[in-house]
Amino acid sequence: MLAVPIDVEGETGAALNFYGEESGALGAAPEAARTFAARAGDAISVALRIERRRQSAADVRTALLSRSVIDQAIGILMARERIDARIALERLRRVSQDRNVKLRDLCDQLVARVSRPSDPASGRRK
Repeated sequence: MLAVPIDVEGETGAALNFYGEESGALGAAPEAARTFAARAGDAISVALRIERRRQSAADVRTALLSRSVIDQAIGILMARERIDARIALERLRRVSQDRNVKLRDLCDQLVARVSRPSDPASGRRK
């Protein structure tokens, strides 16, 4: 058996294990195994960087969507209560904390309530 450590983005704890069926079968293989492990570590590092960037892009998209709905909710409060944006955001944050609900979710609920179509017969929102 031959175990060669794999360096993945400066981290340790991974290894590539080679097994031979006969005693001494891997005697001449350590350098080739180290070269192979280095290449495998490089490939794993690249895959991890790609995944981190993909996740980062998804986080940015979520943040932008969250920011949009929060801004809409701020605008709703500003129009309804004739307050400035700072006070509207403070109120939304306070309600979010009091109800133990994420600010994004609270704002999404407010925007959804306001944006429901009106019932033409009664003039009320559905």
